[in-house]
Parts: sequence; structure tokens; C-alpha cells
Amino acid sequence: MICLDVSLNGERLTRAGLRRGVVTVIVDQLPPGAPSFTVGGMDTARSRNHEYVHWLQRKKLKCGHEMSVRIVEASRAHKPMQRERPVLREGHRTEGTFAECSFCGRDRPHKLPSGATGGILGVSTFICRSCSCVAQQMKEQKASQALHLQRVDRAQCSFCQQTRRGLIGGVVGRVCSACIRKIVETM
Repeated sequence: MICLDVSLNGERLTRAGLRRGVVTVIVDQLPPGAPSFTVGGMDTARSRNHEYVHWLQRKKLKCGHEMSVRIVEASRAHKPMQRERPVLREGHRTEGTFAECSFCGRDRPHKLPSGATGGILGVSTFICRSCSCVAQQMKEQKASQALHLQRVDRAQCSFCQQTRRGLIGGVVGRVCSACIRKIVETM
């Protein structure tokens, strides 16, 4: 299986990987000035019982720290420290200040505590900050796949509703190059 070896200052902290699902490394600054990172994801091995998994949560960072993520092929990964079942809802709609991302399937804040946007809401779709960043990198590097996103040959963009080639797709959402550029500029 494909795994992520996550190291901080030369010391490997974890090997995160799933037979089927999404594995992420997220660096944030919430609250401002207090950077930290999380290694987690979603285990989709069982079709109806998806679980959020966490190998590291809110590991603190300081200026000068060197963090690396290496993609490796391995027969086993470290066991996640925590597993939790998400509250699954039908459709992709906003409820309060949270929305379900149409690209990764996770509930994400539509508005962050700082007041910044946590993602972009389309007519019937929502893309979170993490997915929009991965999609932008895929676009720039002309990659066919990255984490849980992949190129879609020909489909309708979930934002502009235009049928185009080379869209980037996730769980149910699709985004074209023009829309991803606008989304990243907006954030």
C-alpha cells in the first residue's frame, strides 16, 4: 500500500497509510502564531462505515523546524491513534457554519474562527481549502492524481456547469482549471 512517512527534524513520527481511503497531512495556524500539523484521513475500506482516522493531532511546530513527508510503498502502516465515525448526511449542503466537502467528503468549516473562508460554496457543491490547494497543485504540475483527487477526462464542472476536458474530481465534485484558479484567488 502507499503510505506517508512523516518526519520532524529528521525523526520519523509516523507511517500513515490505509488500504483504501484518504491520508492527509495538514499544517495550520489556528490560533494565529501557533503553527501545528495533523496527520489523519478517512478509511473507506467498508463501503457504508467510513471512519476518520488520526495518527497525529495538533503536533506543534516552531520556526526553523524541518518537516518532511515521503511517499513510500509498504506492507503495513502504523495503527491510527484514534478512529471516529462521521455523522453522515444525505446531499452536500451547508448546515450552520459547516459544509460537507464534495471533493474529500469531510465536514469542513464554511467560515473559520478568524472570519476567513474555509472553502468555496457553489450552487450544489463545496470545496474546502485543503482540496482547493491540492487541485491547484495538480493543475500547475499537470498531475493525473494527488491524494484523493484525480483527473477526469470529460465532465461537467460543479461550479460553472460547463462540460470540459481535464477536470479535477473528488468524491462527487468536479472542478475545471478556470474555476480552480478563481477559487484559489478568492481564498
